[in-house]
Amino acid sequence: MPLGFKSCCVAITALLSLFVAVALCNVFLVSPATLRHALSDGSVWPVVKVSLETSLLAACLAMLLGTPVAYVLARKTFFGKAAVETLLDLPVALPPMVAGLALLILVSPSSPTGSVLAKAGLHLIFTKAGIVLAQLFVALPFYIRAVRSAMFAIPPSLPAAAAVLRATEAYTFFHVILPLSREGMISGFVMCWTRALGEFGATAMVAGCIPGVTETLPIAIYTRATSGDLASAGAAAFCLAVISFVTLIGLRLAFKDTAQRRKA
Repeated sequence: MPLGFKSCCVAITALLSLFVAVALCNVFLVSPATLRHALSDGSVWPVVKVSLETSLLAACLAMLLGTPVAYVLARKTFFGKAAVETLLDLPVALPPMVAGLALLILVSPSSPTGSVLAKAGLHLIFTKAGIVLAQLFVALPFYIRAVRSAMFAIPPSLPAAAAVLRATEAYTFFHVILPLSREGMISGFVMCWTRALGEFGATAMVAGCIPGVTETLPIAIYTRATSGDLASAGAAAFCLAVISFVTLIGLRLAFKDTAQRRKA
Protein backbone atom coordinates (compact mmCIF):
# COMPACT_ATOMS: atom_id res chain seq x y z
CA MET A 1 0.00 0.00 0.00
CA PRO A 2 1.50 3.40 -0.98
CA LEU A 3 2.58 5.45 2.01
CA GLY A 4 0.40 8.45 1.11
CA PHE A 5 -2.77 6.38 0.71
CA LYS A 6 -2.01 4.42 3.88
CA SER A 7 -1.46 7.62 5.86
CA CYS A 8 -4.72 9.05 4.53
CA CYS A 9 -6.69 5.96 5.59
CA VAL A 10 -5.07 5.96 9.04
CA ALA A 11 -5.79 9.67 9.48
CA ILE A 12 -9.46 9.27 8.54
CA THR A 13 -9.80 6.32 10.90
CA ALA A 14 -8.19 8.28 13.74
CA LEU A 15 -10.38 11.34 13.12
CA LEU A 16 -13.60 9.36 13.01
CA SER A 17 -12.64 7.43 16.17
CA LEU A 18 -11.82 10.71 17.92
CA PHE A 19 -15.12 12.22 16.79
CA VAL A 20 -17.13 9.29 18.19
CA ALA A 21 -15.12 9.26 21.42
CA VAL A 22 -15.59 13.01 22.00
CA ALA A 23 -19.30 12.81 21.15
CA LEU A 24 -19.89 9.99 23.63
CA CYS A 25 -17.56 11.09 26.42
CA ASN A 26 -20.25 13.21 28.10
CA VAL A 27 -22.48 10.13 28.27
CA PHE A 28 -19.89 7.79 29.76
CA LEU A 29 -18.10 10.33 31.95
CA VAL A 30 -21.01 11.03 34.30
CA SER A 31 -19.83 12.08 37.74
CA PRO A 32 -20.33 9.30 40.33
CA ALA A 33 -22.27 11.66 42.61
CA THR A 34 -24.70 12.63 39.85
CA LEU A 35 -25.13 9.04 38.75
CA ARG A 36 -25.62 7.78 42.30
CA HIS A 37 -28.20 10.48 43.04
CA ALA A 38 -30.13 9.78 39.84
CA LEU A 39 -30.15 6.02 40.40
CA SER A 40 -30.99 6.18 44.10
CA ASP A 41 -34.45 7.70 43.59
CA GLY A 42 -35.63 4.47 41.95
CA SER A 43 -37.06 6.05 38.80
CA VAL A 44 -34.43 4.70 36.40
CA TRP A 45 -34.44 1.01 37.34
CA PRO A 46 -38.05 0.34 36.25
CA VAL A 47 -37.18 1.90 32.89
CA VAL A 48 -34.13 -0.37 32.55
CA LYS A 49 -36.28 -3.39 33.43
CA VAL A 50 -38.93 -2.56 30.84
CA SER A 51 -36.28 -1.94 28.17
CA LEU A 52 -34.44 -5.20 28.83
CA GLU A 53 -37.61 -7.29 29.01
CA THR A 54 -39.13 -5.97 25.80
CA SER A 55 -35.93 -5.81 23.74
CA LEU A 56 -34.88 -9.35 24.66
CA LEU A 57 -38.34 -10.67 23.85
CA ALA A 58 -38.27 -8.82 20.52
CA ALA A 59 -34.84 -10.30 19.73
CA CYS A 60 -36.01 -13.82 20.62
CA LEU A 61 -39.05 -13.41 18.36
CA ALA A 62 -36.76 -12.12 15.62
CA MET A 63 -34.63 -15.27 15.94
CA LEU A 64 -37.71 -17.51 15.88
CA LEU A 65 -39.35 -15.81 12.91
CA GLY A 66 -36.30 -14.53 11.06
CA THR A 67 -34.28 -17.74 10.85
CA PRO A 68 -36.65 -19.55 8.43
CA VAL A 69 -36.99 -16.33 6.41
CA ALA A 70 -33.21 -15.97 6.15
CA TYR A 71 -32.98 -19.62 5.06
CA VAL A 72 -35.48 -19.09 2.25
CA LEU A 73 -33.77 -15.91 1.06
CA ALA A 74 -30.30 -17.45 1.20
CA ARG A 75 -30.89 -20.93 -0.21
CA LYS A 76 -33.97 -20.66 -2.44
CA THR A 77 -34.69 -19.04 -5.78
CA PHE A 78 -38.23 -17.94 -6.59
CA PHE A 79 -40.15 -15.35 -8.56
CA GLY A 80 -40.28 -11.99 -6.77
CA LYS A 81 -37.36 -12.74 -4.45
CA ALA A 82 -35.83 -9.29 -4.97
CA ALA A 83 -39.15 -7.66 -4.09
CA VAL A 84 -39.43 -9.72 -0.91
CA GLU A 85 -35.87 -8.88 0.12
CA THR A 86 -36.50 -5.18 -0.49
CA LEU A 87 -39.76 -5.28 1.46
CA LEU A 88 -38.14 -6.96 4.47
CA ASP A 89 -35.27 -4.46 4.42
CA LEU A 90 -37.61 -1.47 4.15
CA PRO A 91 -38.04 -0.89 7.93
CA VAL A 92 -34.32 -0.08 8.08
CA ALA A 93 -34.69 2.70 5.51
CA LEU A 94 -37.96 4.11 6.86
CA PRO A 95 -37.79 6.91 9.44
CA PRO A 96 -38.79 5.40 12.82
CA MET A 97 -41.74 7.78 13.14
CA VAL A 98 -43.10 6.57 9.79
CA ALA A 99 -42.73 2.96 10.91
CA GLY A 100 -44.47 3.81 14.18
CA LEU A 101 -47.34 5.54 12.38
CA ALA A 102 -47.78 2.55 10.08
CA LEU A 103 -47.96 0.20 13.06
CA LEU A 104 -50.30 2.55 14.95
CA ILE A 105 -52.73 2.63 12.04
CA LEU A 106 -52.43 -1.15 11.63
CA VAL A 107 -53.27 -2.08 15.24
CA SER A 108 -55.54 0.81 16.23
CA PRO A 109 -59.01 -0.35 17.38
CA SER A 110 -60.61 1.43 14.41
CA SER A 111 -58.68 -0.65 11.86
CA PRO A 112 -59.79 -4.12 10.69
CA THR A 113 -56.67 -5.72 12.15
CA GLY A 114 -57.01 -3.84 15.43
CA SER A 115 -60.67 -4.81 15.80
CA VAL A 116 -59.83 -8.48 15.29
CA LEU A 117 -57.05 -8.25 17.87
CA ALA A 118 -59.37 -6.46 20.31
CA LYS A 119 -62.00 -9.20 19.96
CA ALA A 120 -59.27 -11.75 20.69
CA GLY A 121 -58.36 -9.80 23.84
CA LEU A 122 -55.00 -8.65 22.51
CA HIS A 123 -54.35 -4.95 23.06
CA LEU A 124 -51.16 -3.43 21.65
CA ILE A 125 -51.65 0.33 22.01
CA PHE A 126 -49.99 1.71 25.17
CA THR A 127 -48.86 -1.73 26.34
CA LYS A 128 -45.60 -3.68 26.61
CA ALA A 129 -46.82 -5.87 23.76
CA GLY A 130 -46.92 -2.75 21.61
CA ILE A 131 -43.31 -2.00 22.55
CA VAL A 132 -42.27 -5.50 21.49
CA LEU A 133 -44.15 -5.14 18.19
CA ALA A 134 -42.47 -1.82 17.39
CA GLN A 135 -39.02 -3.10 18.36
CA LEU A 136 -39.49 -6.29 16.35
CA PHE A 137 -40.63 -4.35 13.28
CA VAL A 138 -37.55 -2.12 13.14
CA ALA A 139 -34.95 -4.63 14.40
CA LEU A 140 -35.94 -7.81 12.53
CA PRO A 141 -34.13 -6.82 9.29
CA PHE A 142 -30.80 -6.69 11.15
CA TYR A 143 -31.18 -10.31 12.24
CA ILE A 144 -32.36 -11.51 8.82
CA ARG A 145 -29.44 -9.77 7.09
CA ALA A 146 -26.83 -11.34 9.35
CA VAL A 147 -28.25 -14.87 9.18
CA ARG A 148 -28.93 -14.65 5.45
CA SER A 149 -25.29 -13.76 4.81
CA ALA A 150 -24.09 -16.61 7.03
CA MET A 151 -26.33 -19.16 5.31
CA PHE A 152 -25.46 -17.88 1.84
CA ALA A 153 -21.75 -18.41 2.61
CA ILE A 154 -22.27 -22.13 3.26
CA PRO A 155 -20.83 -24.13 0.32
CA PRO A 156 -23.65 -25.74 -1.70
CA SER A 157 -21.72 -29.01 -1.64
CA LEU A 158 -22.54 -29.57 2.05
CA PRO A 159 -26.36 -29.59 1.72
CA ALA A 160 -25.92 -31.54 -1.52
CA ALA A 161 -23.89 -34.18 0.32
CA ALA A 162 -26.63 -34.43 2.95
CA ALA A 163 -29.20 -34.91 0.18
CA VAL A 164 -27.11 -37.69 -1.37
CA LEU A 165 -27.18 -39.40 2.03
CA ARG A 166 -30.99 -39.14 1.86
CA ALA A 167 -31.26 -36.56 4.61
CA THR A 168 -34.54 -34.67 4.58
CA GLU A 169 -34.55 -30.92 4.06
CA ALA A 170 -35.63 -30.42 7.67
CA TYR A 171 -32.78 -32.62 8.92
CA THR A 172 -30.29 -30.73 6.75
CA PHE A 173 -31.63 -27.40 8.04
CA PHE A 174 -31.32 -28.30 11.71
CA HIS A 175 -28.13 -30.40 11.58
CA VAL A 176 -26.13 -28.76 8.78
CA ILE A 177 -27.36 -25.24 7.99
CA LEU A 178 -28.02 -24.00 11.52
CA PRO A 179 -24.74 -25.23 13.09
CA LEU A 180 -22.73 -23.66 10.28
CA SER A 181 -24.69 -20.41 10.67
CA ARG A 182 -24.14 -20.18 14.43
CA GLU A 183 -21.88 -17.13 14.30
CA GLY A 184 -24.25 -15.23 12.05
CA MET A 185 -27.18 -16.09 14.29
CA ILE A 186 -25.38 -14.91 17.41
CA SER A 187 -24.15 -11.67 15.87
CA GLY A 188 -27.56 -11.09 14.29
CA PHE A 189 -29.29 -11.65 17.63
CA VAL A 190 -26.99 -9.18 19.37
CA MET A 191 -27.35 -6.52 16.70
CA CYS A 192 -31.11 -7.02 16.64
CA TRP A 193 -31.29 -6.76 20.43
CA THR A 194 -29.19 -3.61 20.67
CA ARG A 195 -31.25 -2.03 17.87
CA ALA A 196 -34.46 -2.91 19.70
CA LEU A 197 -33.01 -1.60 22.96
CA GLY A 198 -32.33 1.78 21.39
CA GLU A 199 -35.58 2.11 19.44
CA PHE A 200 -37.41 5.37 20.10
CA GLY A 201 -39.68 6.66 17.34
CA ALA A 202 -41.83 3.61 16.57
CA THR A 203 -42.05 2.69 20.25
CA ALA A 204 -43.22 6.17 21.23
CA MET A 205 -45.89 6.14 18.52
CA VAL A 206 -47.34 2.74 19.43
CA ALA A 207 -46.78 2.44 23.18
CA GLY A 208 -46.49 6.04 24.35
CA CYS A 209 -44.74 6.88 27.61
CA ILE A 210 -46.47 5.49 30.69
CA PRO A 211 -43.97 5.50 33.61
CA GLY A 212 -43.28 1.99 34.84
CA VAL A 213 -45.33 0.43 32.03
CA THR A 214 -44.22 1.57 28.55
CA GLU A 215 -41.36 3.95 29.33
CA THR A 216 -38.17 2.63 27.77
CA LEU A 217 -34.66 4.03 28.11
CA PRO A 218 -34.66 6.09 24.87
CA ILE A 219 -38.06 7.57 25.70
CA ALA A 220 -36.95 8.31 29.27
CA ILE A 221 -33.84 10.08 27.99
CA TYR A 222 -35.92 12.30 25.71
CA THR A 223 -38.73 13.13 28.13
CA ARG A 224 -36.42 13.83 31.07
CA ALA A 225 -33.98 15.88 29.04
CA THR A 226 -36.76 18.03 27.56
CA SER A 227 -38.26 18.56 31.03
CA GLY A 228 -34.92 19.80 32.36
CA ASP A 229 -34.03 16.75 34.46
CA LEU A 230 -30.59 16.32 32.92
CA ALA A 231 -29.27 14.23 35.81
CA SER A 232 -31.92 11.55 35.38
CA ALA A 233 -31.62 11.72 31.59
CA GLY A 234 -27.85 11.32 31.89
CA ALA A 235 -28.26 8.31 34.17
CA ALA A 236 -30.63 6.65 31.68
CA ALA A 237 -28.27 7.45 28.80
CA PHE A 238 -25.34 6.04 30.78
CA CYS A 239 -27.21 2.77 31.42
CA LEU A 240 -28.15 2.43 27.76
CA ALA A 241 -24.63 3.24 26.55
CA VAL A 242 -22.98 0.83 28.98
CA ILE A 243 -25.33 -2.04 28.09
CA SER A 244 -24.72 -1.53 24.37
CA PHE A 245 -20.96 -1.08 24.77
CA VAL A 246 -20.50 -4.17 26.97
CA THR A 247 -22.66 -6.25 24.64
CA LEU A 248 -20.72 -5.29 21.51
CA ILE A 249 -17.36 -5.78 23.24
CA GLY A 250 -18.51 -9.21 24.40
CA LEU A 251 -19.53 -10.11 20.86
CA ARG A 252 -16.13 -9.13 19.47
CA LEU A 253 -14.28 -11.06 22.16
CA ALA A 254 -16.44 -14.12 21.57
CA PHE A 255 -15.49 -14.17 17.87
CA LYS A 256 -11.88 -13.12 18.37
CA ASP A 257 -10.48 -16.64 17.93
CA THR A 258 -12.57 -17.15 14.80
CA ALA A 259 -11.25 -13.94 13.25
CA GLN A 260 -7.67 -14.98 14.04
CA ARG A 261 -8.21 -18.39 12.44
CA ARG A 262 -9.52 -16.77 9.27
CA LYS A 263 -6.50 -14.50 9.05
CA ALA A 264 -4.21 -17.48 9.45
